[in-house]
Amino acid sequence: MTVSLFYSLRDVPTLRFDVITACADAVNSTTFLGAAPGHVVFEGMRKRRRLLATGETNWDESMAFTWRTEPWNNVYNKATGTFDKIVNKITGLTPHHERDLNELLTA
Repeated sequence: MTVSLFYSLRDVPTLRFDVITACADAVNSTTFLGAAPGHVVFEGMRKRRRLLATGETNWDESMAFTWRTEPWNNVYNKATGTFDKIVNKITGLTPHHERDLNELLTA
């Protein structure tokens, strides 16, 4: 089962492009919005630029996450009836890298 989660922040003073790209397609490495590590993947962000009356620029952010009952880097193994971690045999990497997604929720 999956659940779509949407989170919005208003009047963020900076673009934070480095944080957004670092978190792209990542799963939570720590507890995130009450979900255990590995169960939430960051799907992306929509940003809107706002020009204030003072001439300053602020941003509104709309973020999309998906929570899953099993960790995103696990797949069901029919032979054993368990969920096993997916690892690339050549690189040793999982499909989704781990990142503290909480940094996306701070302005």
